[in-house]
Amino acid sequence: MFVNTTSNTHPTYGTSSVARNYQSNSANNIVAGNTASSGDSVQISGSAYKALNDSNATTSDGVKLIFDRVNSDPEFAKEMAKVYTYSRDFELVDLNDLPSLSDTSAMSAYTQHVKSFENEADKIRDQRIQIYTEMKGSGASDADIFNKIMQFNKNLPEDYQLKTGLDKYSQYLKFT
Repeated sequence: MFVNTTSNTHPTYGTSSVARNYQSNSANNIVAGNTASSGDSVQISGSAYKALNDSNATTSDGVKLIFDRVNSDPEFAKEMAKVYTYSRDFELVDLNDLPSLSDTSAMSAYTQHVKSFENEADKIRDQRIQIYTEMKGSGASDADIFNKIMQFNKNLPEDYQLKTGLDKYSQYLKFT
């Protein structure tokens, strides 16, 4: 899952009872290179926020921190298993490639592309939820669920992984 940051203070990621909440809107997400419906809502706990936004860390460092902490902290693993299961993937967009707002034909085609991607992302999220539900029902640990979800992501089509940034997570998967 790509950690989507629409501002420096509110990454769109995570759930927790002591979480920060961010209501996305289409304008903010388009500026950030993402698409979202106005009803999308995400939250991030203080600990996840700190781990993901260490100003000295690179994206790769942040991803490694998530994997390391999931495998050593059961509460964090519980939070991350839910986050990576229930969050919707967003397509990374190069703002230079967006069509002009005045080109209605191109904007219509782009809007259709966005809807198509959202449908694909919803189906993939449904598959993750099925994995989560089945593993939870069989008593698997949250770290095992998180790692299984990451393995599922690694097995998604390469073009989908590249579109969403999921490809950055593959190198941290444990192969046993």
